[in-house]
Amino acid sequence: MYEKKPEPEQNKEYRIINVEQQKGQFGEYIRVTLEDSEKKQYSSALWVKDTVSSTSKAGAFALALGTNPETWINKYIKVISWTPKNRVIIEIPKGIDTKTETKKVK
Repeated sequence: MYEKKPEPEQNKEYRIINVEQQKGQFGEYIRVTLEDSEKKQYSSALWVKDTVSSTSKAGAFALALGTNPETWINKYIKVISWTPKNRVIIEIPKGIDTKTETKKVK
């Protein structure tokens, strides 16, 4: 049984850790599992359709990462907007762990 995880949040960065095609009561969908920098997991269902809007969940992922979900694993994204009919994500090449720590020299 699938453990429900929260939807991704706006203005946060994630690494895609899993992509699975599944069948549900209303048809086929792609379950995308994401992980933030604190290792908390998030998930979203992208419904498989012949045509999708670029601002739908599936459309936002396809626009940012391409139409082959098998290539999405281990890519990093930033969610710009995650409201219905206004989903926008971008791929971030560097990933989450890009912050550098400054150490004091004695």
